[in-house]
Amino acid sequence: MKKAMSLIVVLLASFTVYIYSFTTIVLGDIYTAFPGQDSVTVLIASLPAVVMMISAFASAFLLAKFNRKLLVIISMVIAVAAGLVVAYVEIPVAGIVACSALMGIPAGVVAAANASVLPSIAPDSLKDKVMGFHQAALMLGQTLFALICGFFARGGNWAGGFKTVYVIIPVIILVILFYPDIPVESVSDEKQEESKKLGNEEHHRMPTYAILLLGTYFLGCIFWNGWYLNNSDFIINEAQLGDTTLVGGVNSLCTAVSMIGCVAVSFWMKAFKGWSLPIALLIGGVCTFLPTVIPTIPCCYIAAIGCQLGIMIAISALQTYIGLGVKGKNLTTAMSFLQAFEGSGVFLCGYVVPFIASAFGESARHNMMVGAVATMLIGLATYTFMRKAHKQIFVEAK
Repeated sequence: MKKAMSLIVVLLASFTVYIYSFTTIVLGDIYTAFPGQDSVTVLIASLPAVVMMISAFASAFLLAKFNRKLLVIISMVIAVAAGLVVAYVEIPVAGIVACSALMGIPAGVVAAANASVLPSIAPDSLKDKVMGFHQAALMLGQTLFALICGFFARGGNWAGGFKTVYVIIPVIILVILFYPDIPVESVSDEKQEESKKLGNEEHHRMPTYAILLLGTYFLGCIFWNGWYLNNSDFIINEAQLGDTTLVGGVNSLCTAVSMIGCVAVSFWMKAFKGWSLPIALLIGGVCTFLPTVIPTIPCCYIAAIGCQLGIMIAISALQTYIGLGVKGKNLTTAMSFLQAFEGSGVFLCGYVVPFIASAFGESARHNMMVGAVATMLIGLATYTFMRKAHKQIFVEAK
């Protein structure tokens, strides 16, 4: 019962990770409240992602040296305090930017801590599913935070939107009571314990397939975000298929499908085995490419379904493979890097993809095409090592 409660609380903590995401909901009203300061105000939405990236890289060191439960609590308390300052204290726009940035800390620290602890506490029957649950919790949190913020901020009360952080307070209490206090050095794999006794030092090394999976995740985050960053511009301005209503509908569908992909990842991996990553990335790439050649509303919805399903299965599968195959301090380091790559990938996508696409034309369509083709190529490249890696990881996990 205690282990089950610990697992639930960790997933609840995952639910709160992207608390900063609600700031985009009130950004328009903040622009109105602080006219002529657009270049600073825009940082309210963008700076938390940078802080997430920095804190994720830092967590590779912090989680290896300090109590992870304490770090999770501190990160969440900082986010709550920062949000409540904006909600109740009149501060200049620079102060709002600073507080919003602080709300990005849990996205780096808590996400990395949870991703490294979940494979250790999950029962054997859930070890290949728990990272999918983790990703689904992240997506669900983003969706509900947007709805809650919209309620608090109705009538143009943008400061009231920051009261959304109240949602975190009961989770903090549960974390204090039930979050597992697992030592960093804890290694659950009996085979590794046996190898230590035999004097085998290989357990200290990051497996080769884990390094390849980390590289895949980093490159993937740069290119598979091509749909996410460009679909609004493509739908409204380039293809002229509709307005923000259509964009909102398409992206809401993306969120729903993403959660399905996260939960279904274990079934996908069992069905396709070594082909799990290649097929998922090929589906994501093909569906991103589709509306660029057939710019219709139905194709945009097909892209939303196929792209997000494929990409979220790939993301969850990558985390699951690493969670099952990497142990001890290496797992903490790997999960910290994954979260850092998530933030840096989105950032780099906004520069790398347009730079490559400029060789063919400067438009959202060309950006999506480059992202789609690169995603498919990455998927094909993973097949060169995934068949062997899949077998090795699942043998070691047993």
